[in-house]
Amino acid sequence: MAFTCVNCGNNRFKQTSAIVSRHIAGHEFQSAIPARECTSCGMKYYASDDLARFELATAITIANAALQVPEALKFMRKVTGLQAKQFADLLGVRPETVSRWESGKTPVDRATYAVLQQVLLDRLAGSSATEKGLRVLMRPRKLQKRVDAEDVALAKILDRFGDRDGPSYLGDVEPYWINRLVERRFLKPLGRSTLGRGHDITDAGREFADRVLSRRHAA
Repeated sequence: MAFTCVNCGNNRFKQTSAIVSRHIAGHEFQSAIPARECTSCGMKYYASDDLARFELATAITIANAALQVPEALKFMRKVTGLQAKQFADLLGVRPETVSRWESGKTPVDRATYAVLQQVLLDRLAGSSATEKGLRVLMRPRKLQKRVDAEDVALAKILDRFGDRDGPSYLGDVEPYWINRLVERRFLKPLGRSTLGRGHDITDAGREFADRVLSRRHAA
């Protein structure tokens, strides 16, 4: 189905860019994103995914500057995709506490701000590692009397890897651990044709991580 301009009904467009901006806490954040422009009236349209990327970049900029004002904090939390109650549950506080932070009635503590920063950085990297870690704290796991510590470490690496789209994200993992994963056939090297994708997770690796972390693999 052809896309039609809601302004004039024309269905012919040209590729261009659009400047989008957000005013937050006395600052204007802006960027150019891909857009389609109606050849008849000049109306511009852009994809929701591109707008979401701009908002994530804005939130990262705010976090990098440590702008700790209520409006900025609320914007950052919304960009993570977490509702106020979900954010409160992850932090182990009451929803009213998040409301007081975002209304300026109570200053946010550094630890909370640092968690929010990391969740945003995870989103940028295509990961949910910090959020998963907080959820583990919500439901502590019972350890057996004898535990293979290496198994847990390897499983956490695989779990982290499973959040990402491509093994190039394993670049910050110490080579020792990657070698151990390959030796145990949880990772397999890829051919030279897959530039930037040095390894891929195996079915055995997924099953191993699910077993060690006591969860089912999400289909």
